[in-house]
Amino acid sequence: MAKRALLVSAIIFVTVAVATSSAQVSSQWIASGSGFSGSATFGAIERFAPPVVTGAPYSGEEVNENIKILTDGTRITQKNPGRKVWRDSEGRTRTERPLGMGPGMGLRQASAPATPLIVEINDPVAGYRYTLDTANKVAHRQALPAPMTPATLRAATAGNGPAVRGGSFSATLPPPGGSGGGGRVGEIVAPPRPPAADTSPRPRSSHESLGTQTIDGVYAEGTRNTTTYPVGMMGNDREFSVVMENWMSPDLKIQIFSKNNDPRSGENTFRIENLSRDLPDPTLFMVPTDYTVVDETGGFTINFKGQ
Repeated sequence: MAKRALLVSAIIFVTVAVATSSAQVSSQWIASGSGFSGSATFGAIERFAPPVVTGAPYSGEEVNENIKILTDGTRITQKNPGRKVWRDSEGRTRTERPLGMGPGMGLRQASAPATPLIVEINDPVAGYRYTLDTANKVAHRQALPAPMTPATLRAATAGNGPAVRGGSFSATLPPPGGSGGGGRVGEIVAPPRPPAADTSPRPRSSHESLGTQTIDGVYAEGTRNTTTYPVGMMGNDREFSVVMENWMSPDLKIQIFSKNNDPRSGENTFRIENLSRDLPDPTLFMVPTDYTVVDETGGFTINFKGQ
């Protein structure tokens, strides 16, 4: 029994659902001392693509870190490597992330066999996204939608009436004027009652600018959002605040650093490490010549197995 328990404890089973640049991706894998197996299921491509950023190449690694301090003063730090990201001057992007990426995965992978990478190449110039199956050397190709522009955004959200949005609608007609019958009889509707006053406690929010600073050689603009929860809103006997700090690069149009300090979950930070503004190697945005290209019209699954 002891031997069996030892074997079970050496096996890690993880199911992770993450939102990537393409769509919702659900991945699961099993790792033990003898190897690993797993799969990743990719949803259909989204209707609108984010705007293409040109003339601003960069590369780096996205890192998430969580720090919790227990009531006895114990400090717990979890650092989770995320995606590696590249972008060229034409707006092509490449991302690489482990199959088992997710909360706490950095600690779990330290004692588990190496898992395969999920590689995505977005090529807005050619109009395709490629998801590379690095184990079987297959490139799953999906046609990219038109990039979102201010005009398409307005078109997607414009219109307040049924003539624009389509579908059915109903309207109350006024009583017919004059005497005599005929015509369509209208309906007199009582005016709506005002909503009852809501006396429940509500959070207070504030927004402030933090000015500018240089982070890893990149000019960034910072903001801070503070949400304060009053006494009794969540059963709390005193008010508490959640503070979100965010630093954006107006040149690269990406988030450089963020920090979310929430007393309920600790301090969560996001940063891009090893940030470089050099032009990446062009071959990073190309499908390897020994890969087979398969066109996908919907969702698809990649299965992995190895040592």
